[in-house]
Amino acid sequence: VLLLTTLVSACVGAPQYAAPAPPPSRYESPGGGSSGPHIAIIRDERTAIDAGGAYSFDVETANGISHSESGNSAQTAEGVGSAVTGQYSFTLPDGQVFTLQYVADQNGFQPQSPFLPVAPINPHPIPAHALEQIAFAQSGQTPDSGFYNPGRAAPAPSAPSSSYRRPN
Repeated sequence: VLLLTTLVSACVGAPQYAAPAPPPSRYESPGGGSSGPHIAIIRDERTAIDAGGAYSFDVETANGISHSESGNSAQTAEGVGSAVTGQYSFTLPDGQVFTLQYVADQNGFQPQSPFLPVAPINPHPIPAHALEQIAFAQSGQTPDSGFYNPGRAAPAPSAPSSSYRRPN
């Protein structure tokens, strides 16, 4: 009995090890759990893609965000592609309305907006030597074509010699 009591007390008194509890999940489901105000959709007009590949949509929310787009299938040099036009706008924190129109087709994405930076047309004059090089490149001539600096053409190289003199 004493042996049995000692064995039981040793087992109960021994440290118990268990797997640590997993950390609480911070995952929030999409569209849920937002603490901000709900913004109503005041316009949502959509045209499903038809047999020819054309579609359109026009969405506007109560906080002034709007996005409209239309597109269709287009024939390109690589085959069938798509051509899309659209615009979106929203109000910036300072109260200005940001608007961007775009076209996306075989020429790439082409946005237009007064908010996009525009590079100056030509901030510095092109130096004369650079203009000469541009004109030469556009002429299609190469230094090896025989037309490059015809007045100063180098003489034709001579045939290699089979005998050489001793250097001085």
